[in-house]
Amino acid sequence: MPAILIVDDDTDLRDALAEIFAAAGYSVTTAANGKEALACLDEHRPNVILLDMMMPVMDGRAFLEGKRARPAVADVPVVVASASASDEVPGATAMFGKPCDVGELLGTVAGIVHQSTLVNAPPSAPTTTSQQPGKQPPEVGVGADPWVTPTSRERLPANTPSRKGSAGVSFSGVRGRVG
Repeated sequence: MPAILIVDDDTDLRDALAEIFAAAGYSVTTAANGKEALACLDEHRPNVILLDMMMPVMDGRAFLEGKRARPAVADVPVVVASASASDEVPGATAMFGKPCDVGELLGTVAGIVHQSTLVNAPPSAPTTTSQQPGKQPPEVGVGADPWVTPTSRERLPANTPSRKGSAGVSFSGVRGRVG
């Protein structure tokens, strides 16, 4: 089961995201600020971190500096989901402005986890589904969603929109307002 650390000072949004990612099959840990998040990283290594940038106590940039200083977790991918996501954030694997489509966020996180699993797989482990007997590779091409694999789509709740759809749940719909 992939693990995600969700770092956001907005309690309602953090709890909603935790529920969404848990329903999608993730082991979820949450933190209200960068300082709490660094303490979480001292306890366990997540597959991916979902990070807000504007938080009290320790903001996202200070958290990223602290993360880089910890060799055991320095390479953990970070997805920034922040109202300030218009600025470039060094060290971010992906960036989303708030509000954003939750289906797109889920798909991006699933793609990052899938890619990091392939990169970190032991040499004896198969690296693609085409190497496994009886398994078909994920659909690729026109109309295919490159971030949501058939396996990750099975783990998503039935009502989760794909990245391609125009209908979607946004952070503003989950949170009530973005501020």
